[in-house]
Amino acid sequence: MSLESPCIKVCSLDATTGLCVGCLRTIDEIAGWVELTDAERASILRALPTRRARLDPGPVDSARASAGRWMALRCSRCGVGFACGARDRETVCWCVSYPPLQPATAAESQGCLCPACLAAATR
Repeated sequence: MSLESPCIKVCSLDATTGLCVGCLRTIDEIAGWVELTDAERASILRALPTRRARLDPGPVDSARASAGRWMALRCSRCGVGFACGARDRETVCWCVSYPPLQPATAAESQGCLCPACLAAATR
């Protein structure tokens, strides 16, 4: 894969648009990123600047501001590093914007999934 993911580890899906407030991709684009061709990834990257205007800036600014305080974790499925925003009952993680899933394997029940693996499991 020659085009890097636009993920900035501010992972939270906007309920209105279905876009991640960090990278501005849809759940399907996040989940399928590694399988897309360079041309498909380039097309998505070109579309990202126009997507930001579709988001309400309040939740986006809040998510970005809190990202520096998130915990570094490793995905229990693929091993990639990602950030978890959960600190207490009032400050939940980005993953709560995804539908709840039953763990498919014992390994998945032992830890969290990264945004791409969680998006793939949701599909």
